Amino acid sequence: MQQHELAHKAFASILGEFDDHFFSIIEPKLERVELSGGEILFHQNDPGDAMYFVGSGRLQVSVEDSDGNQKRIGEVMRGGIVGEMSILANEPLWATVTALRDSVLIKLSKEVFEQVIDAYPKALVNISNRIIERL
Repeated sequence: MQQHELAHKAFASILGEFDDHFFSIIEPKLERVELSGGEILFHQNDPGDAMYFVGSGRLQVSVEDSDGNQKRIGEVMRGGIVGEMSILANEPLWATVTALRDSVLIKLSKEVFEQVIDAYPKALVNISNRIIERL
């Protein structure tokens, strides 16, 4: 999938549909992230400074238990998002996310997310609905 197409699909999936002019302003600020299987995207308690859309691949979500062991709590597949709750809550990341296989993600920084919300407040409702559906 081409970078532009993947970025547009990620953006629309996470935040809703936007006019092409607005997307053309935001697109250069979206970052493609490629992970190899076994590579960690982020660790539990890292700062929550971005959300990620899974364009391809599969991620594992795990949390550290009281004994310091990682406990797998779920997986995120193509079309899913991770990191969004930390941005919304302004809290550290609550889990560790690891690529189960080679994966391509689109990174939406907190700064860009805030620009989107300022321009399109309905995007906050869309992301909230995604979180509620997942929970």
